[in-house]
This record gives sequence, structure tokens and C-alpha cells, in this order.
Amino acid sequence: MACPPVDNPQKAVEKYRVGKKPAALKGTMDRNAKYRRFLSRDSIPIDAVRIRIIEEDTRVVAEVKWPENELTDKGDYFYATHIPLSFERALDVKENYDFSEIIIVIDDDRMWKSEWGELVTSS
Repeated sequence: MACPPVDNPQKAVEKYRVGKKPAALKGTMDRNAKYRRFLSRDSIPIDAVRIRIIEEDTRVVAEVKWPENELTDKGDYFYATHIPLSFERALDVKENYDFSEIIIVIDDDRMWKSEWGELVTSS
């Protein structure tokens, strides 16, 4: 069965590749956002997407992980990446799989930058 003709193939490919993203995903970080801070040794909430900020080869990068819930299996993005992309990925997972929040795991708060948002102590 042949596919129907497409007026603009490049636009069709972009639409397929991008898919439906939440309106909040615009490739920029929200410096007004607040994130709860956890340490590596802390118990992590079971309904949160976790961004773990680490230093790797003298660069500050982040890993994104999430637990299993009724909409998805537990997962991660396989490797640490630069901070803005990590936040975008975490927000995408949170919105698409109905997690309650994004939390930050960071042992050295000197790695945190204010343009990423406000880091608040977990209660």
C-alpha cells in the first residue's frame, strides 16, 4: 500500500520526529522554577523524575532517571548530558508520564547555577 503524497516532506519528517511536546518545552530554562534538593544518600520520592548533577571530566552534567509507574517502566537517558538538555528531557518525562515533580540530586551545591532555577532544601 502506497503512502499518500506529502506537499512538504521535510515538514512531515519534523512533525513526526518532534511529536507532541508540552507547551512548557521551549528549549529554555526557567530561572523562576523551584526544585527540591536531595543528596545521593537521601530517600528519593517514588513519583518524581530525578536529575542527578555530577562532574564528569571537569564538566558539570546531569543524568535523568525516573521510576516505574502505571504509564511507563523505570528508565533513564543512558548517559549524562549538558544541563539544559537534561532539564528538557526531565520535563518531557514528567509531563508525558504524569510524574508529580522533578527533583535534583546534587551533593556539591557549588555546581548549581542560579539560571537553572531555585534549589530548595527537601523537607
